[in-house]
Amino acid sequence: MDISEFVSIDEAAEILGYNKSNVGLLCRQGKFDGTIRIGKRWLIPRKSVENYKPGPQGFAAIWARRHKEEESEIENENFDSLSDDERQNEIEKLYQELRIAEEKNLNLLRQIDLIRRKLHKLLKK
Repeated sequence: MDISEFVSIDEAAEILGYNKSNVGLLCRQGKFDGTIRIGKRWLIPRKSVENYKPGPQGFAAIWARRHKEEESEIENENFDSLSDDERQNEIEKLYQELRIAEEKNLNLLRQIDLIRRKLHKLLKK
């Protein structure tokens, strides 16, 4: 390992045009391959910084990434090895989770409707 192949957070921030704290966050999230932490300092392979491509930003991009992660989680579930009793228990558990989520959603929709009605009333005056 040649130390000249690594850069500090300061150098990485300069290369990327990012704030140092954002580069630190990327290090903690494992966004740079081969990153090494020594005490409180990060050593980041220069190649990883130069090859870094940020993902799309904004609500839609975050939602799409989360949706993709959830789809991957579902694909990784292995229901084939479940016995009939285990399968039935899993079905009942999922129906319970669905019912709770629907109740929370209904309460949230009620709150949204109440806020809209209050806004409408305030805007009429």
